[in-house]
Order: sequence, then C-alpha cells, then structure tokens
Amino acid sequence: VPPPPFARPQGDGEAASACAQQGDNEQEAISRGARSNTHTAAAATVAAAEASLGRAELQQLQCLLALHALCAADVGVLVQAHGGAAYFARGVAPYFKELVTVGDKSSTPSKRARSERVICAMHIVAALAGRAEGGQARLEAALVKDLVSDLQLIIGRHLFVSVVSSAVQCMCALSRPHPNLVTQQIVGLAARYHLMLENDLNGGITETSPYRGMYPKLLFILGNFCRYAAHILDRYAGMQVEVPSASTTSAGPTQAVSCRACLLLFLDFFLQGCSAQPGGVTPKVTEAALQAMGLLFTARPELMWEERGCLALLEDQLKPTSLLAHKARVLQNLIDLLKAEEEGLVIRQKKVEEEYLAQPSFGTLTAPTSLATTTSAAPPAAAASKSIKTASATASHGRARAVNGSSNRGRGAGRGGRSIASSSSVANGTVAPKLERSMSDARDGEGG
Repeated sequence: VPPPPFARPQGDGEAASACAQQGDNEQEAISRGARSNTHTAAAATVAAAEASLGRAELQQLQCLLALHALCAADVGVLVQAHGGAAYFARGVAPYFKELVTVGDKSSTPSKRARSERVICAMHIVAALAGRAEGGQARLEAALVKDLVSDLQLIIGRHLFVSVVSSAVQCMCALSRPHPNLVTQQIVGLAARYHLMLENDLNGGITETSPYRGMYPKLLFILGNFCRYAAHILDRYAGMQVEVPSASTTSAGPTQAVSCRACLLLFLDFFLQGCSAQPGGVTPKVTEAALQAMGLLFTARPELMWEERGCLALLEDQLKPTSLLAHKARVLQNLIDLLKAEEEGLVIRQKKVEEEYLAQPSFGTLTAPTSLATTTSAAPPAAAASKSIKTASATASHGRARAVNGSSNRGRGAGRGGRSIASSSSVANGTVAPKLERSMSDARDGEGG
C-alpha cells in the first residue's frame, strides 16, 4: 500500500524534513490556485450578473445579502446600530412589494433577482423580530401591519414557492413579539386555505372544480402554516375567526382549524389521487399532499402515530412497487424531520450550557470535608512521613504479588469473569464487593 501523499516517512530525519517541506509547498500551491480560481469565478459571476440584471439591481442584491449574512452571524449588531431594529426593518420594507406573479412578463434573471431580494428582506425582518421577542427592539405597530399586509399578498400571489415559504416564516416570526397584530391573520389565512381545499373535496373533485389548478400551491401553503405556526393553530382551533380574502379585506367569519384537521385533509387528497378516479387529482397533487404531511410532521411528529392508518400509509410508499416520486418525498420528509430535531437539540443544549455557566457557584472549588479534616488533624511532617511509609509498603506488596502473578493468571481472570457476568447481582446492588475482589485478582494475574 503506497504511503499518503504528504506522510512523514519513518526513518532518516533529513528525508522526513524534505518530504514535509515538499508537502507544505504543494499545499501552498494548491491554496494559491484555489484562491485564484475563486477570484476569477467571482469576477465572471459579477460580470454576468451585471449584464443580465444591471449594475443597480446587482448592488441592491449584494447589500441585502450582506445584511442577511450579518443577521445570521449576530443580529445584535443591527439592533445596537444607529436607528436600531426599526431602522433596518423600514429600510428593507419596500422590497416586500416586489411581487413575481404568474402573469409577469419580465425576464427570468430579473424575476429571480427580485425573488432573492424579497427572500433576503424577509429573513432580515424575521431575524430582527426574533431579537424583538425578548423585548429589546420592538417594531412600530404601523410598520408591522404594513409588513403583514405585504406578506399576505406574497403568500397568495407569488410565483416561487421558496418566497412563499419565507413569507410564512417571516409572518410567524412577527407573531411572537407582536401577537395582537399578527396572530389573527395567521389563523385566518390557514382557515381560508383549508376552506378552499375542503369545499372542492366535499363537492367532488372534477375537471371543473374551482381551485383545481391551485391544489399543489394551496397544500404547500397550508403545510407551511402547520410547520411554523402549529402552536398557534392548535391554540385557536374551533374559534370563530375572520378569514382574509385574496385582497387585504375580510371575506367573512369561519372556524379556525387545528393541525389534526389539516392532516385529515392532506390524507383525503392523497387517497383521492391513489383511487385513480376519472377527473380526480393528479400525481403532482398527491406528491404535494405528501410534502404537506411532512411539513406538518416536522412540527407535530406525534400525529404520525396517533392518527390511525397514517404510519402504515407512509410505510407503503417506501415499498419497491410504489411510485419513485412518492418514495423520494417520504424519504425527504424523514430527512427534514431529523434535521429539525437535531437543530432543536443543539439549541436546547446551548441553552443548558449557558444556564450552567451563569450559575453563581460555577468556577469555585470547595475542598471535601474528609480531606479538610484529615489535613488539619495531622501535622505536615507527620503526614509526609506517613505517606512515604504507605507508598513503600504498597510497592513491596506489589512486587511480592508480581512474583506470584504468573501462576495466578488464569485463575484470577476466570474468577473475575464469573463475577462480572453476574447481572442479577449488579441489578440488586450487591456486586460491588465481589467485583472489587475479582478485579483485584485479575490484576494480580496480569501483573506477572
């Protein structure tokens, strides 16, 4: 087997030093080449973006990306800066009005640039709202209402699903520091989209169903509300709420829906697609229903087991005979669930560590009572003499055991093995003396 490329040879010191220096030189050359290629690729990317978007649009996107990166690293920098959180929220609020709808005739690069600007602006506001949750930098009520109104239009009319998902996340983030201004809008929107899907389902899905072409998007929106506002939906389930219409006005009262009611709706749409009825839902709708279920299970995984037949249905999609799109969607749902659980565990672990480090007693060492008593009872000279005698006696006893250790090797190891294997004694708490003697015998045998 050949050695690794930069391995240090075992032998001549000069050869080893030469090989290490050669490896360092090659590594530096690789790093220089990587930096050069990175600069070249970045310059080419900027030139291409300027050609397709224009210099002004590109600079706007770069500034928003920089603010987004700063919020991801430490949003406190923006909160403590001149003007505070409200200053930056007002600065990015105009980007919320850049809609990309189905009838938009602009070029694809321009659509993508506007969508990226909107996503950056929404994540910046969400980060600022998360900091305002602690009462450090609350936004003005008029600004929050304006942002929620724009987010409502984005959710209902925007073309790209990534923007729609970011809008739902931003609205849910604003609801935490401003529940009186945003919670009713979230509950009403979820009830509206649930009602649109439920009315078509109850009336029988046909070629002429009112919202037939919108099923994938409606399922995706409702799934995102279940993912990021599950606690809000379950808290207000069954209450009368005002349902917002496609515009910002109200469309009338209806009952708020829970996550369980949304899950039953998702299951009905999936089963409608599996029944293969004439004029029924398409495979794209069944995949969207599976995706919506995955978003819901990320927030409420217990519903996967509590709802009868749901877990068996998901297991059936992993069989070799199931559709490849369904199989891939179920696996992606499991990956998203595990990632969300991992993120939650990291957050909780960090919180526990911060609380532990914040304790007043952290960092102070107290001597044990027995040690303090022993030290104070004996004079230093007497204690030192006693320690020397004890160490000498221990060494002599160890040498005597080492002489006889070779004959006791097998016997000691065997006794030790029998005592360790006694699981009932371990369970009853009586194995400690036996285990200590057996381990001592085993060490006697290994000493030879």
